[in-house]
Amino acid sequence: MNQWHFESRTAEKEISELESIIFSDDNGTTESAKSSTNPETPQIENCVAWVRIPNTDISYPVMQKDGSPEYYLRRNYKGEYSYSGTPFLDARCAIGTSHNLIIYGHNMRNGKMFSVLLDYKKTAFCKGHRTIHLTVNGTTTEYELFAVCKVKSDDEWYGYSSQTNEDNFNNLIYHIKSKSLYESQIEAEYGDHFITLSTCDYSQTDGRFILIGVRT
Repeated sequence: MNQWHFESRTAEKEISELESIIFSDDNGTTESAKSSTNPETPQIENCVAWVRIPNTDISYPVMQKDGSPEYYLRRNYKGEYSYSGTPFLDARCAIGTSHNLIIYGHNMRNGKMFSVLLDYKKTAFCKGHRTIHLTVNGTTTEYELFAVCKVKSDDEWYGYSSQTNEDNFNNLIYHIKSKSLYESQIEAEYGDHFITLSTCDYSQTDGRFILIGVRT
């Protein structure tokens, strides 16, 4: 077995065990969709949220380390080396205040981390997996699928984290809708809050694949 594959399996096992601790009821039964966490669960350093897409393999802690934007690019949630890394929040974003929470994760060859996002190239998959859950301090917020786009790493959407003026917002929404592979029935409005999941797209040079949800 390749070393990276072994490390990836180990990382997934650790995250699964962590998930079973955090999302458990009083009887020890895992309920990943619960909106409350186990009150006895200790705080995980630099973990700011947990992101889930129901009925997919995406269920991961979201990390953010002050002063080191890509600290978890090749580290597990414990801070130890891990080829698959751990999903992390853009340094420009802040839970609870930013209007667009941008979360990065690797596109792994074994189908783990954010590689599942590539399944959203298919319309049927989009329609069957339209909700994204973000749990922060025991409270789960739901986002509905708004757009699915192939972009470059310097796409202007990555520059949108905090509230901007209405004209700029409308231009950003027009830009994203023009690139989207999925035609959403949602009409984004000024003041809305978004979540963006981003991973590499190897079908183009310096490509990225993003999934955007709007808070319901």
